[in-house]
Amino acid sequence: MIKESKSIGYQIVFTTHSTSLLKYISLKTGYNKEERNSIELYYMTNANRTLDVKRNINYCEIEFDLMVQSMVQNPHKIKVYSEDEENRWFIKSLLSKYMPYIELLDVAIGYNSLLTLFKGDPAYFGNMLLSFDGDVKDSDIDKIIGKPLIEKANNIVKLSETVRPEQIVYDYLCHLSPDLPYLSGASSIGFLCYTLSRMVLCLENIINMIKNEINIKLGLKIMWHCLILQT
Repeated sequence: MIKESKSIGYQIVFTTHSTSLLKYISLKTGYNKEERNSIELYYMTNANRTLDVKRNINYCEIEFDLMVQSMVQNPHKIKVYSEDEENRWFIKSLLSKYMPYIELLDVAIGYNSLLTLFKGDPAYFGNMLLSFDGDVKDSDIDKIIGKPLIEKANNIVKLSETVRPEQIVYDYLCHLSPDLPYLSGASSIGFLCYTLSRMVLCLENIINMIKNEINIKLGLKIMWHCLILQT
């Protein structure tokens, strides 16, 4: 096509999904200038959820972008077992950007039962993520399945370090300053009264308070298990 376009004096524009062709063209455009060139490569991607057009990028960037998109579009999402609806609510709120990678199963199974199932079939449950409340003790987990399996699977995450999600909300509300503008005053039973909108604002503050720590821990495990499924 390059030879033909030069011989007849026409510009040729075409699209392709061929990675080998993209690699070949990117090598040709590696020394292009900012001005007009004989060969141009425009790579279009929606990896960041908006259409982005990149001009004359190297093939390493293309390859990485295609790998990330294949993970997002992977139909084999990571299944996440949790103890209850409150646990799942925290996961959804904390990890909204990871939701394309995971499937939160709508089940209510105590941590004892989940760990027993994991121990009985590690080959299956080792490919799942198990999300427990913070009040589940590490010693109890070790007692049921043992440290070797825990370290090998690396698929257990706890929401907060020592308490249940509900306790995080309760403690946060109890320690709010009475001078905060979104408080409506004390009730007859000695607790703080909230309108619905003010309660939502409080919950958003809770989410932001613990978001970074949970994002790092669970996010890394999700990405790790996605990579395993790709291989």
